[in-house]
Amino acid sequence: MVEFTYNEMMERWDAELPYELGDLKEMTCVASIDPETNTITFWKPLSVTDVRSIVLHYDELKFQLSRSPLDDLKPEVHFELDPDGTDDE
Repeated sequence: MVEFTYNEMMERWDAELPYELGDLKEMTCVASIDPETNTITFWKPLSVTDVRSIVLHYDELKFQLSRSPLDDLKPEVHFELDPDGTDDE
């Protein structure tokens, strides 16, 4: 599972992957992504599967950040039961 944290000091996204050594389990920063230039800097050697996962998750993160929260709201639909305003009796 890839997690992204925004590094405010460096103004970049840090990609973290789970790391396990014996009983020690933690998230380790394996890559950094510069949002302005979209360049990825890898800090640890990774498998192709991990690189692919980081790139796909970052693409999804960019899409979510570019969406407006108002996109989820649907416009209200107003309709009249009888469009002419009379009763059908």
